[in-house]
Amino acid sequence: MKNEDQDHQEWTRKKTSQIMIELSDLSQEDAISLELMLRYLRGRAFGMVMILMAILSLLPNLFGHAILTGLLLLILGVQMAMGLSEVKLPKKVLAYSFSRTKIKSVMYKTAPKIAKIEAVLKPRFVFMTEDLGRRLIGAVIIPLSVLIMLPFPLTNFWPALCILVLSLGIIEKDGLAVAIGLIMSLGAVLVVNQIIKILIS
Repeated sequence: MKNEDQDHQEWTRKKTSQIMIELSDLSQEDAISLELMLRYLRGRAFGMVMILMAILSLLPNLFGHAILTGLLLLILGVQMAMGLSEVKLPKKVLAYSFSRTKIKSVMYKTAPKIAKIEAVLKPRFVFMTEDLGRRLIGAVIIPLSVLIMLPFPLTNFWPALCILVLSLGIIEKDGLAVAIGLIMSLGAVLVVNQIIKILIS
């Protein structure tokens, strides 16, 4: 019989791509609640929820959840910037459910791509994924999440991609990935700014 330490070690060794597949098979019901996801994710909640929301934001035509995903990312960004170690969400938000069929479809399609990215990630410059580094990442995610919620075409893709890279950097403790994500974030803000100028001109 496994003890808690063994269970924790096995859990921490799991790759993000593997957890994504397991996440989509959590329930046999038609929907998977956010609360159920958070309970399963345990210590990886911040990074994994951000990855999930970023992926959904990259696929707006499939879900149309830009406002919800952007708002949730905004909350997570604020909490990270405040230095919180656990995700804290209102009960109404936790009760929100996603279609199990759609979640499974997205996870199975994107997990192999995430696995390829994981292959080049490794712990380095770890200080950028801890303490002040995490607070900085949270502060950067706040404006990116606002951009995701904007009602303009193409304004959500680049911010969501940046959050995806930052989240993978956090989970894999790869400070280089975080640095790349931060640079991309600056570029995303500039690109979205130009898109908005073109659309409203």
